[in-house]
Amino acid sequence: MTKSILELINKLNPEAGLEYFMDDLPQYLYVTDPQIGSIWNYFEEYRNNEIPEEVKELMIFTTEAIPEDCFKTVQLDQESFEETAYNFIEKIKNEKERFADIMVGLAKLSGKPLPDTPSNMKNEIINDIDESIVNGEFPTKEKIEKIDDYLEIKEIYYHTPLLGGNKLFKAEFTAQEAGEFVGNFKIDSEFKGYNDNLNGFYNLDFDIISNDFKLKGSLDCPFNFKEQERNSKGTLNLTFIDPLNNQTVLDTEIVMTSKRCQNWYAHKRNHGPLP
Repeated sequence: MTKSILELINKLNPEAGLEYFMDDLPQYLYVTDPQIGSIWNYFEEYRNNEIPEEVKELMIFTTEAIPEDCFKTVQLDQESFEETAYNFIEKIKNEKERFADIMVGLAKLSGKPLPDTPSNMKNEIINDIDESIVNGEFPTKEKIEKIDDYLEIKEIYYHTPLLGGNKLFKAEFTAQEAGEFVGNFKIDSEFKGYNDNLNGFYNLDFDIISNDFKLKGSLDCPFNFKEQERNSKGTLNLTFIDPLNNQTVLDTEIVMTSKRCQNWYAHKRNHGPLP
């Protein structure tokens, strides 16, 4: 991470107090936390189409909560999203041990030492669920139906063909507070091809409004994953607007590129760095 990123954050949010030590920072900052390495290992496995078993279990658990009439292609609106959320909560209540196993498995992926033994963590999760049911804190259907007070689901759409074709995922939702608009988010993605030649893109558009600023942005990421090489590019556009005078405070574009040779990573993992 470069120093200029922190300087930008400080300009946008002076209350962060970064200016007090900004002069003492080097041009480049490096993070050596082992957890970062585990995150990269996770993405490496995912891009090799080897989703960790713990993540697969959570995906299966969640998919089982989707109503049957939404399942030819997963297509949810506000009502069916709330039904799915309620089904998911009920599954947690009725399948506490299975859910606890999934959560402990995901904790192991973080790369951090576990705070306790897996068995004790599992028992604690189960006990927390039981206690929340007894004291009335566990979500009920009535509480879930109030989701629309702060979240409006316009569309969630996912389609994956059984025999070839493109995989599609789209979502659009609005976050609101006390009935007032706070932000709108739109996601669009498409995947074409197979493991040895996968092409596609994912895009994110968003508008966020607060008392201090308006933020409009977009993230466009095309990619191509081949058997031995993986290329991707991300373009982030951000526009900050002062809501008092509607003047643009910052208008910027950040471009990120990534290229990875599969053979190099395999050699490094198995034998160490190349000579």
